Amino acid sequence: GAATLSVGGQASDHEAKLDIELAGLNLQALAPYLAQALTPRVDGKVSAKGSLDWSNAPGAERLQFVLASATLDALQVRDDQGRARRDDASLDRLALTDVNIDVPARRVVIGGAKLVKPFVAMARDAQGELNLAGWLAAPQDPEGDPTDTTEPAEEEIDDGVRVRCRGLGDVQDTEHRQQRQGQQRRCCNRNGL
Repeated sequence: GAATLSVGGQASDHEAKLDIELAGLNLQALAPYLAQALTPRVDGKVSAKGSLDWSNAPGAERLQFVLASATLDALQVRDDQGRARRDDASLDRLALTDVNIDVPARRVVIGGAKLVKPFVAMARDAQGELNLAGWLAAPQDPEGDPTDTTEPAEEEIDDGVRVRCRGLGDVQDTEHRQQRQGQQRRCCNRNGL
């Protein structure tokens, strides 16, 4: 069946306190995002129940997630290149309880964890590298999409500094705000200038 997401609580432009419940999210729905970090196919179902507490009020900034429970069921990781299909890693279930994530403090506390039937097939190739090393996708070029043939746009800011932006495609007037030495910089493609 389809995944369900329910969110309830109170939110404003300065703070939010939300209860969140996710049930039965198939990891294949996240395949385009997972492919940015991992090369193998990843299957499984995720469910979680928790809350979000956020504020941007001066002196009271916070971003905290509390997961009462989170499960990953029927995980299968398959790298199908060059051989018959088989699981390279799998597990029946990963269950986490009482997880507290405090983003500003960079702190994660896990109250409980249970791992059921984990399996990882590790092997070395002729060069001595573990097959797991090949699971990480190549990092993205920080200069932008190498297939993007759009010329970088250039805009002069009031102080005479020139800013070049790449990878905006056919967007006509996109604002890309970036804090840099206390100044707002705006990037547009050549058609939007």
